Amino acid sequence: MYSLLDCIAQNNEHPTTFHIPDAEDIAQLKVGDFAKIVFLYDETVHTPHGVPVNSERMWIKITEINNSEFKGELDNEPNNKKLSLGMDIKFETKHICNVNFN
Repeated sequence: MYSLLDCIAQNNEHPTTFHIPDAEDIAQLKVGDFAKIVFLYDETVHTPHGVPVNSERMWIKITEINNSEFKGELDNEPNNKKLSLGMDIKFETKHICNVNFN
């Protein structure tokens, strides 16, 4: 169905074009804040405009934090219809490509 991009590895491979938040920002995340993660799809899906995509960056509203493990609710309407707004998503620090403090 999907996997999550290791954003730290992606940043290490492409440091000038794939930016990620620093460890201090990630450490400040709390329940109610938002983390953006990248979903990698096993199959091509289409945007509402018919554009084929194999990945999406979407915001997750954090509901639980346990060290480097997070749980949250999908806060975007995904192009992949196997996912849904509000569904629970588990992810780790390495999957975070952006943060938004509530």
